[in-house]
Amino acid sequence: KVEYRNASQTLGLFQQMCEGHNLDLQNLLRAQPTHSGNFNLVESICHLLNLLGDTNDALRRMEDTEIDLLVDTFDVLTELVQGPCLLNQTTIINCGCIEVIKLVLPSPFSSHITREKRIKTKAHTMLLVSSLLEGRDDVVVHKHLGTQLEPSILNNFSDQLSKHVNDIRNDRSLSHSQQDEESEKAIQGLVTLQTVYK
Repeated sequence: KVEYRNASQTLGLFQQMCEGHNLDLQNLLRAQPTHSGNFNLVESICHLLNLLGDTNDALRRMEDTEIDLLVDTFDVLTELVQGPCLLNQTTIINCGCIEVIKLVLPSPFSSHITREKRIKTKAHTMLLVSSLLEGRDDVVVHKHLGTQLEPSILNNFSDQLSKHVNDIRNDRSLSHSQQDEESEKAIQGLVTLQTVYK
């Protein structure tokens, strides 16, 4: 658990470095042209994502701390491409991250992971997908996503989000403000999904 906490803190640092679409730091995390060596931290973060979610079984066995690290990984990758940073988008696409996305979106995860945490994880996954498409004048990323991410995966995720929002809205044990708070991530996921459909 200490290792997961340390990894999350490191990812948080990288994420903060890129906040506000800081293109110089986004590029610096991929390449250091003034340094004698090169450490492609974007690729390293992609490899971490691939290690975390390389199989359906790995996703189903995840504990809360591992799910948190998975979300942190999606979040930092999102920050690395927003703005956009086209070279980081291409790096992420070429590092096999779409394969993990394809596994995460339909994954039921472990039964002890709350429904809210599952929805949050998938919503953060979709935010990365949407960010990968941001600001592209070409169709390189679009083609890659189109050939690797089947529409049925996105449709099923949309159905999950809609059901989750309806269940929250029909839960009479929650106040209206609690219902709004509980359904916020799912609604954000639906909005992000609509962006990808465009």
